Amino acid sequence: MPAKHAFVALQDRFVSSLVIACCPTMDLVAVLTLDHHLLVHRTTSWQKLLHVKPSDVGLEMVTLAWKPDGLQLAVGCDEGDVAIFEIESGEIIPERRSNLRHEICITAMHWAQLSEVGASVCTSNNKRRRHKRYGALGEHWNAPGLISQSKLQFQHRSSRFLRGFKEEGLVDDSVLLTGDERGFIALWWMGRVLLTRIDVSKHFTEEEFETMESMGYERGDTSGFRIERADLAPDFSLLFVLVVHRLLTLDMTTVQYIHEDVTLVANTIDRAHEILDRIATTGRQMTTEWKNATRIFELKMGLIGSLYEKYACEDPPQVDMLSVVVTGITAPALAQYFAQDIEEMVRSFSMSVHRMQKALFSGCDTLRALVDEKLKPDLVSFLFLVSELRGHVKWNPQTYSKTMGITVAVLDELVKTTQDTLVAMETLTLALHETRQDFSLFFQWILERIRIHSNSSRSGGAIGRDAGDAKGTKSLLNLRRLCDFLQHAAEVAKQFKKQQPGHNIYRVETTFGNPVSHQLTMGPGLLNESSKNQSEGCLDLIKSLQERWTAILDAVGGTLAQSIGRKESGCFTVGDSVEERLIGMP
Repeated sequence: MPAKHAFVALQDRFVSSLVIACCPTMDLVAVLTLDHHLLVHRTTSWQKLLHVKPSDVGLEMVTLAWKPDGLQLAVGCDEGDVAIFEIESGEIIPERRSNLRHEICITAMHWAQLSEVGASVCTSNNKRRRHKRYGALGEHWNAPGLISQSKLQFQHRSSRFLRGFKEEGLVDDSVLLTGDERGFIALWWMGRVLLTRIDVSKHFTEEEFETMESMGYERGDTSGFRIERADLAPDFSLLFVLVVHRLLTLDMTTVQYIHEDVTLVANTIDRAHEILDRIATTGRQMTTEWKNATRIFELKMGLIGSLYEKYACEDPPQVDMLSVVVTGITAPALAQYFAQDIEEMVRSFSMSVHRMQKALFSGCDTLRALVDEKLKPDLVSFLFLVSELRGHVKWNPQTYSKTMGITVAVLDELVKTTQDTLVAMETLTLALHETRQDFSLFFQWILERIRIHSNSSRSGGAIGRDAGDAKGTKSLLNLRRLCDFLQHAAEVAKQFKKQQPGHNIYRVETTFGNPVSHQLTMGPGLLNESSKNQSEGCLDLIKSLQERWTAILDAVGGTLAQSIGRKESGCFTVGDSVEERLIGMP
């Protein structure tokens, strides 16, 4: 539908627009109103299909662009964010965060379909250029058809192996361009994978800077590099950029030659981002579940601190608990905790112990399910993707290392970190089993202490039954295990006490050194001095995994931008006003 018809429709409907864009495939028109609301209407019946308020995205929308197939709509915001809406559902596609994102208002957007890349490389001029290029890159580049077939085989393997992966997603061969007020252009493969960002000012010559100064702009004035419009040639060979009073043409042929490899990397990044987001979400869920599981227990154990401060005890409660198990002698503060304080709630404490036990055991089961059903499969899928990418880098190091900045050494480190994280998942599974057994014995021992130190006849019923159930702690094996548990808890408690300030030395270490809490703690845990070879926790490894992956993306963005050059024949100064037709595609 021509733009003038859309304006007529808007005029008839009395809609004041800031930006208007017609869908390239359907009778739809998208309108940004003056108050930054996004409206999508049918042009014939004027049926409203989508209405997005600024509060829905948390930012003011200032520009927009349709995807070539008309199924999605990209919106640029005043703070540099990009939101993509599914027209059919009206939902926002999850954003793929990147360190290369815009930091200021987006001023130009263009969504290009790279449908003519294959046709372009068949021309005679491109054949000659490609022959020289392929000779420099290696003999295997002389057969691009074989490379495409190899990539296709890898894609089929991915579709069979990766959970939730569909081959239809690979046909999305489009690039979204976004430009901002400071002269940065971002290239989003498939509209959601930000691979690189181009600084237009780096492509200015000294003569062009002098021309800008003659127009009243200073070299450090970012307003002189405001992107008015950016258009990508359908064959991916040229990028036309309209800056203030200047038209630049950037040579994209280096990226065009490796278009298939860039698309493959973009697909890998897209799937890896989704997997890493799920892993991070599961990690946060595990932390929350474990806090809920241990909350009651830690609150109860924390009550001992005031008694130990009252008696000015030098040793933490865990040391005295170990002494009770070994010698049968109970410290005064601990005896008062089991007798006086517990006696006040003697009718309910037995049930309280059961609540603590039930909550902790339920937490162990939940964490085990999260590890087995979510984390392990996602880590295996991520390992597959990284290993597949490493195979491509080994096969064609010139393209991936020199042009995209992806090296085998960096991927080796990422593979090793992923493998370490998988091993940590197995360690966590074992820790959950050990913690469940240790605390089962510990809760039985607490019930025995309640029975011994509680002289109230009101406790005879329920606690007597619980004490009868606790006879399992009398066996030598269980007693040995309980002693080992309390011994480790005592060592961790001593180390914890050393780390406390002077006014807080009676604060109780409430985790009792259980390995699950250490695995789910970010940074250095509460380790005893003798355990120097303690492995990293699960969350630390997940964070390291994300950092290494982000470093790879930064390398790709920086190296890929360096491969984009300036085309001298397409750069010239224009007048004060420029019509859009001046930079139309040839």
